[in-house]
Order: sequence, then structure tokens, then C-alpha cells
Amino acid sequence: MRHLIGLALLTGACGLSTGDIDPMEQQSKLQAYASTRHFEDESAMRATVEGTVPRERDLSPAPKVSTELVELGHEKFNQICTPCHGLIGDGKGSVAHKMSLRQPPSLHDARRRGLSSEWIYRVITEGFGMMPRFTTQLDAHDRWAVVAYVRALQHSQDVAYDQLSPELKDRLDHPVSPPTDHDGAHGEHGGHEEHGAAPKHEGHE
Repeated sequence: MRHLIGLALLTGACGLSTGDIDPMEQQSKLQAYASTRHFEDESAMRATVEGTVPRERDLSPAPKVSTELVELGHEKFNQICTPCHGLIGDGKGSVAHKMSLRQPPSLHDARRRGLSSEWIYRVITEGFGMMPRFTTQLDAHDRWAVVAYVRALQHSQDVAYDQLSPELKDRLDHPVSPPTDHDGAHGEHGGHEEHGAAPKHEGHE
């Protein structure tokens, strides 16, 4: 009881209630980009000590690119990235039109094509600008898989017609229209009449 009374007197003397105490906010500290006389360059922000890396730095090595890795990246990209970046990475995702402050960038412009794979991996890991980090949704292997797929996606949107295989050229020259609901219903109905009427007719004979 005496300890509780002493604590109450102490907080009262400091002009604080127990709910107001937040040492992390009230402590004396230097903010980012602030100046200080404690260092020769008068900068509060310090460089990493030689031979060390930040604890948060992800040092996962890039795996060897394979079909399986790209397919995994395709799956994860569609799940996580397409709402902003779009299915083909053009920045026209389903929520892009609602982002009035800044539109998602296209992954196919010259600047993004020139970025290193390591840089893209770091953006996915740490976030950049309006893009948050995705370490919760994607582990290190998944993030490298997304990088591999982004590279494949960029390449797929920048291939000259003459570089395509004969099969792909034929698919482009003779596109197949997807069946419409009307065609599907007609075909199903026609099949029902054909297979359903014959047994009935044979039964009468």
C-alpha cells in the first residue's frame, strides 16, 4: 500500500497521470535528418558500422530461376500485386482508379525495366513510396519468385513479332474467340434434344 501511495505522489509531483507516461515519446532524442554537435559531420543520422548490416536487412540469396519459380511468382503476383499493378503489370489494377494521390506505376516503362532484380526484391521487402512492405504475405522465396515473374512479364510485353515462335505467330494471326453464353446454351440444348428424343422414339417403335 505504501508503494502505491508513493507512486501516486511521484506522478502527481511530476504533473502526470499514470495514463500519460510514455517514456519513448518524452525522452530526449535526435530526430531523423536533425543536426547535432556530437559528430563531426553534424548529422544525427549515422552510417552503418563497417562490416555490419542492419538487423532488418534481408540477406536471402536469389534462387536459380526455373519454370517452377516463375509459375510460383505468377500465382503470387496474381494474388498480391494485380489489384494495383494489373494482370500484365501496366498499373491498371482493379483499385488503381481509386488511388488519386498517386497511380501505381507501370512495370514496363524504361525506368522499371532498368531496375536490378535485387532492387525490386528490396522494394517488395521494405516497401517504397505508397507501396507497403509485403513480408507478411510473401516469404523470402515467394518474393524472389515474384521478381522472376516480373522479369518474365516485362519480357513478354516487349517481344518483337519476328522473335515469336511459329506457334505463337499463328495464335496471334488466328485468334480463337471464346464461346459465348448463347453458344454454350444452344449447344447444350441441341445435345439434349438429340440424345433425349432418340430413346423416346425407339421406345414407341
